[in-house]
Amino acid sequence: MAASVCAQRGKLEGVINFRFAILCSGFALNLLEFEQGSINCPSLHIFGSDHGRDRQIASQASRDLASLFEDGCSVVIEHDSGHIIPTRSPYIDQIKDFLRRFL
Repeated sequence: MAASVCAQRGKLEGVINFRFAILCSGFALNLLEFEQGSINCPSLHIFGSDHGRDRQIASQASRDLASLFEDGCSVVIEHDSGHIIPTRSPYIDQIKDFLRRFL
Protein backbone atom coordinates (compact mmCIF):
# COMPACT_ATOMS: atom_id res chain seq x y z
CA MET A 1 0.00 0.00 0.00
CA ALA A 2 2.79 2.44 0.89
CA ALA A 3 4.44 1.86 -2.49
CA SER A 4 1.14 2.64 -4.22
CA VAL A 5 0.88 5.91 -2.34
CA CYS A 6 4.49 6.73 -3.31
CA ALA A 7 3.65 6.03 -6.95
CA GLN A 8 0.76 8.52 -6.78
CA ARG A 9 2.71 11.12 -4.78
CA GLY A 10 2.43 13.87 -7.41
CA LYS A 11 -1.33 13.45 -7.72
CA LEU A 12 -1.80 13.45 -3.95
CA GLU A 13 0.10 16.68 -3.26
CA GLY A 14 -1.98 18.89 -0.98
CA VAL A 15 -4.06 15.91 0.17
CA ILE A 16 -1.28 13.76 1.62
CA ASN A 17 2.13 15.39 1.97
CA PHE A 18 5.20 13.35 2.80
CA ARG A 19 8.89 13.74 2.05
CA PHE A 20 10.05 10.10 1.97
CA ALA A 21 8.99 6.51 2.52
CA ILE A 22 10.51 3.63 4.45
CA LEU A 23 9.48 0.24 3.08
CA CYS A 24 10.45 -2.75 5.23
CA SER A 25 10.23 -6.11 3.48
CA GLY A 26 8.08 -4.36 0.90
CA PHE A 27 6.76 -5.96 -2.25
CA ALA A 28 4.94 -4.67 -5.33
CA LEU A 29 1.24 -5.34 -5.37
CA ASN A 30 -0.75 -4.13 -8.38
CA LEU A 31 2.01 -1.82 -9.58
CA LEU A 32 2.26 -3.45 -12.98
CA GLU A 33 1.77 -0.14 -14.79
CA PHE A 34 5.05 1.21 -13.38
CA GLU A 35 8.40 0.58 -15.01
CA GLN A 36 11.80 0.30 -13.41
CA GLY A 37 12.90 3.63 -12.02
CA SER A 38 9.56 5.32 -12.63
CA ILE A 39 8.51 6.14 -9.05
CA ASN A 40 9.98 9.47 -7.97
CA CYS A 41 9.94 9.41 -4.18
CA PRO A 42 12.91 9.31 -1.79
CA SER A 43 12.72 5.86 -0.27
CA LEU A 44 14.53 3.51 2.05
CA HIS A 45 14.05 -0.20 1.35
CA ILE A 46 15.04 -2.56 4.18
CA PHE A 47 14.78 -6.31 3.75
CA GLY A 48 16.46 -9.61 4.53
CA SER A 49 18.84 -11.09 1.98
CA ASP A 50 18.56 -14.58 0.55
CA HIS A 51 21.06 -15.67 3.21
CA GLY A 52 19.04 -13.84 5.86
CA ARG A 53 16.19 -16.30 5.36
CA ASP A 54 13.23 -13.93 5.60
CA ARG A 55 10.45 -16.51 5.64
CA GLN A 56 7.60 -14.01 5.21
CA ILE A 57 8.70 -12.02 2.12
CA ALA A 58 11.12 -13.25 -0.54
CA SER A 59 14.09 -10.92 -0.92
CA GLN A 60 13.59 -10.87 -4.70
CA ALA A 61 10.11 -9.40 -4.19
CA SER A 62 11.63 -6.55 -2.16
CA ARG A 63 14.38 -6.05 -4.77
CA ASP A 64 11.74 -5.88 -7.50
CA LEU A 65 9.84 -3.20 -5.58
CA ALA A 66 13.01 -1.16 -4.96
CA SER A 67 13.79 -1.26 -8.68
CA LEU A 68 10.55 0.64 -9.42
CA PHE A 69 11.94 3.70 -7.60
CA GLU A 70 14.27 6.16 -9.34
CA ASP A 71 17.98 5.52 -8.98
CA GLY A 72 19.59 8.14 -6.81
CA CYS A 73 16.54 8.76 -4.64
CA SER A 74 16.20 5.26 -3.21
CA VAL A 75 18.47 3.48 -0.75
CA VAL A 76 18.49 -0.29 -0.32
CA ILE A 77 19.60 -2.01 2.87
CA GLU A 78 19.75 -5.75 2.39
CA HIS A 79 20.71 -7.51 5.63
CA ASP A 80 21.24 -11.04 6.88
CA SER A 81 18.89 -10.96 9.89
CA GLY A 82 15.66 -12.34 8.46
CA HIS A 83 12.32 -10.55 8.74
CA ILE A 84 13.38 -7.76 11.12
CA ILE A 85 14.57 -4.18 11.01
CA PRO A 86 18.26 -4.43 11.91
CA THR A 87 19.51 -2.32 14.82
CA ARG A 88 23.25 -2.98 14.64
CA SER A 89 26.07 -1.55 12.57
CA PRO A 90 26.47 -1.06 9.70
CA TYR A 91 22.71 -1.15 9.01
CA ILE A 92 21.60 1.29 11.70
CA ASP A 93 24.19 3.77 10.44
CA GLN A 94 22.76 3.52 6.92
CA ILE A 95 19.26 4.13 8.28
CA LYS A 96 20.49 7.19 10.22
CA ASP A 97 22.26 8.52 7.11
CA PHE A 98 19.05 8.25 5.08
CA LEU A 99 16.98 10.01 7.76
CA ARG A 100 19.52 12.83 8.20
CA ARG A 101 18.74 13.98 4.67
CA PHE A 102 15.31 15.09 5.89
CA LEU A 103 16.24 16.97 9.09
